Amino acid sequence: MHETAATNPHPLDAVDVLISGSMGDGVRRQLSVRGVEAVVNGFADPDAAVAASLDGTLAPPEPVAFRRRVRLFLRVLT
Repeated sequence: MHETAATNPHPLDAVDVLISGSMGDGVRRQLSVRGVEAVVNGFADPDAAVAASLDGTLAPPEPVAFRRRVRLFLRVLT
C-alpha cells in the first residue's frame, strides 16, 4: 500500500473494514481514501475482534496499554 498510488488498484480496495491492534495515521488516511474503514481495537484474538465488530461491541484499545509500550520502547532506546 505504501508504494501504490491512491489512483492505482490495490488488493485492499475490496475490503470494507480493516481491524487491527494498532495503526499509524498514514495508513489510516490511505485506507480512508480507498473507502476502507480502519478500526483499531484492543483484542489479542482476531476472531474475537471480528465477532465484536459484527455485534457492535468492538472498543478501541486502552490508552494505558499504549503508553506502557511507549515507555518500554523509550527505556530500550536510552
